[in-house]
Amino acid sequence: MEKIVYISMKGNQGIAKALNRGINYCLEKGFSWILTMDQDSRFITSLKGYKEYISNQDSQRVAILCPTYSIEGENRPAPATEPYPLRKVIQSGNLIQGEVFRKSGGYQEKYFIDYVDYEYCMRSRKNWVTIYYAFRK
Repeated sequence: MEKIVYISMKGNQGIAKALNRGINYCLEKGFSWILTMDQDSRFITSLKGYKEYISNQDSQRVAILCPTYSIEGENRPAPATEPYPLRKVIQSGNLIQGEVFRKSGGYQEKYFIDYVDYEYCMRSRKNWVTIYYAFRK
């Protein structure tokens, strides 16, 4: 299997359209969880918390598993050892649960960049009674 697949959007058509295209490609390939990242994002720890949660919990009602964010110049609270629910999260660094994504219809492409992630979170919570967890491991 190829490790990197480039999907041309033939220009900037907005983050929602690009996310939908990429996530749908992954779903067609049989993946059930899809990692989304921005060009300026990186992991400073491993994906261990994600893997453990998916392996050991009933995650059917989980739309997104998200990390703790560390933004340069901002003070953050000490990491928690257990996941906890959130109302909304930014899309970068998240694992998107494929089945919830399918049922929700994906990201709303009428939003070019702003509010794409928050709208998805709110709609997921409203329609699919999903829960969000932040991993701070």
